[in-house]
Amino acid sequence: MKKVFIILLFYLFGFSNSYGQKSIYVVDTVESQVLWFCGNHFGCVNLESGYISLLNGKISSGSFIIDMNSIYDDDITENNLLRITLDNIIKSDQFFNTEEYPTSIFTILKVEKTDSLKYHVTGNLKIKDRAKDIEFDSNIKILEDRFLVSTNIINIDRTEWGINSLSEKFDPEDKEKMHVPDTISFIIYMYANKLQKKYFR
Repeated sequence: MKKVFIILLFYLFGFSNSYGQKSIYVVDTVESQVLWFCGNHFGCVNLESGYISLLNGKISSGSFIIDMNSIYDDDITENNLLRITLDNIIKSDQFFNTEEYPTSIFTILKVEKTDSLKYHVTGNLKIKDRAKDIEFDSNIKILEDRFLVSTNIINIDRTEWGINSLSEKFDPEDKEKMHVPDTISFIIYMYANKLQKKYFR
């Protein structure tokens, strides 16, 4: 939570001269889920912290820190050793290198309402030492004290973030038939609670 409040301080000072009604929602990291899918495997990764800010009832900014060390496989249920081995490979320098890059960051750039509860989101996703813009659609419900998000499937090409290990693009011969799909898909279910006004004083 310390990182969240550092972000919020920057937010408050950055908007100190703005006019309008501001609201901040802090991510509930316990209830929120980030599901991932790659080939035949799937699992989860946790949000470490995050916030969404509204100006005059519209989403104006937001930032979310993803705990990459929390990533785990959830489809291997009968062989614990195999599951742990896969988890370690995902965290190794072959893929996300979580020892050197323990977090990834998604920052909202623009949110456009397309229907009553549907929004098109543009943001910047930083994985390891690379940052690229991505777009996706999402269902968003804004309540007085609660913010609910469920995204459509978000697809990224891992090689655009330099995660090239076992990619057919970089090893086309596939001698050992060990290729891993380049596409990683995510679905996010996120809940956030409104920051009470006392924190603004």
